[in-house]
Amino acid sequence: MIRHRAFLSSGATLLLLTSTTQAQVASAILRVGDAPIGAAPGVMVTTLGGTSANEVGGVVVRVTLSSTNHAFWGAASSFSGVLIREEELVISGYEQSAFEGFFGASDLGNISYSPTCKNLTTLVTGLDCAWVDATPLAVEGDPIPTLPGMKYRFASRPGITASGIPYWVSGINDIATNTNQGDGIFYGAGATCLSKTGDPAPTPLTSFVSATDFDVRFSKFGTYNIQGLSTTDVATANTHIVVNGAIALDAGGNRVSEGTLVSIAAGGLGGEAWLNFGSLGVNEAGDWFAEGNTNGAAATNSFIVKNGVILYREGQVVGGLTLFGTVASAGAYMNDAGNIGYAWDTVGSITGIFVDNTLLLKEGDTVDFDGDGIVEATSIFKAQTVGLSLTVGNTHLSFGAIVTVAGVDRNCILVIALPNAATSFCSGDGSGTVCPCANGGLAGRGCASSSFANGARLTASGKAGASAVTDTLTLTASDVSGPGLFFQGTSQFAGGSGLTFGDGLLCAGGTITRMGVVFPASGSATYPGGLTPNPIHISGATSSGDVRHYQCWYRDSSVFCAAETYNLTQGVTVTWGP
Repeated sequence: MIRHRAFLSSGATLLLLTSTTQAQVASAILRVGDAPIGAAPGVMVTTLGGTSANEVGGVVVRVTLSSTNHAFWGAASSFSGVLIREEELVISGYEQSAFEGFFGASDLGNISYSPTCKNLTTLVTGLDCAWVDATPLAVEGDPIPTLPGMKYRFASRPGITASGIPYWVSGINDIATNTNQGDGIFYGAGATCLSKTGDPAPTPLTSFVSATDFDVRFSKFGTYNIQGLSTTDVATANTHIVVNGAIALDAGGNRVSEGTLVSIAAGGLGGEAWLNFGSLGVNEAGDWFAEGNTNGAAATNSFIVKNGVILYREGQVVGGLTLFGTVASAGAYMNDAGNIGYAWDTVGSITGIFVDNTLLLKEGDTVDFDGDGIVEATSIFKAQTVGLSLTVGNTHLSFGAIVTVAGVDRNCILVIALPNAATSFCSGDGSGTVCPCANGGLAGRGCASSSFANGARLTASGKAGASAVTDTLTLTASDVSGPGLFFQGTSQFAGGSGLTFGDGLLCAGGTITRMGVVFPASGSATYPGGLTPNPIHISGATSSGDVRHYQCWYRDSSVFCAAETYNLTQGVTVTWGP
């Protein structure tokens, strides 16, 4: 089985190039040789590890310092990083040493990570642990609170949701006999066991779980989870993609399991079967993706699949380059908006950095190595750093890179703005203006309605391009109880906090353009759609470089807060491209 892992990243908007071959500036935010803020005098970064980030513009990088300490550099909501956490000699009864390369960062700035520890009471050394900030979650040899009679054999591969819920993979041993009982995936400070060796396999299988794969992800708020799962079935049919405990299905209804045929509806080439799976992810909308290989012809067998449809495969032309071989070792990653970022070698041994069907950067392109937002003619992207995770957040993609600067190879972390990145604002969760009758919804949604206590959610997908050829932007309002008017504004009300309006918050302001009314089906309304087929660039009169703000104003089914029976989604901001 292929095993890679990556983590999210995001941040502030960077400048745009005028080059026709490179639409976004790739800027270095951290370099080997930098003296990070918060380090002791004379201490520099000597090694860069992977990146992790949240959905509010924060990014974290694992580093090794010239003091030999491992540390984390970054910030909760920007690229202006400092040393956040460094190995400590005395912390919660332990002495920390090396930090594992896998970690996660929440919207609140919490970091989940895996240090090697020494117990300062028992003096036992080399303990494999999972932590959040200064708190140990799982320590090798300690009892597992949710599995009586069992103890942790190791704790590894930690992650964390945007809301701060940690998760990790641990080995399981019997306390009495110290025998290996397999491993499991654990979730939350209470160590809820999501799945473990010996559990019944998902239906319709009649076998058992043989191992929980180290590739596991939870969505932004933990509503969904996805994992690679191995079962006791025959070796040619024992790995599966599992979402919320059920084996994922492709677009033709076939299981996304090793040895199962890839349906034609999913993009199968006829007779090929799913084989290996690597990086994977899931978002709060329940969208899922995975990358891997089929058992088909070697020239076309590597793929990225989303929601059961193969979007990209080896041999396909993306951004003018022909994909060749497998997805690079840093893997692929999906953000909460459903954008998939990936690095893939192409014909001619040129590595391309992509998001969805857009080429962001390729070997030989110039980059901004000094971080001022302007590319230097002498700074050339040479290669993606092997093993350092490529990550995608709400506005940016980041990855480890080798850049040739005036003839000298330098290691750094590069970030690139996503094309037409859509960002959510003005949530009805109380983080800004309070909902009219304290009817708060969940983060990233509007105020609660009489039909949906979590509030309605607006999402954007596709590309915001100012022509009939490039405009594929689609707005979808979910959990709406009646017909909805999609509208566009040129500014944000109250600095993005919104004003009370009916049962919700009015977020998009300035010059308002009413684009069209859509009647929902099963609580979901999409624009363009139904009787409103015009692309947004026509209805909204946008051009390249415009920043516009969108909402859906929908009819509520009954009087809830105010006499007016209407509510709104949260707002979404989109920057338009050419």
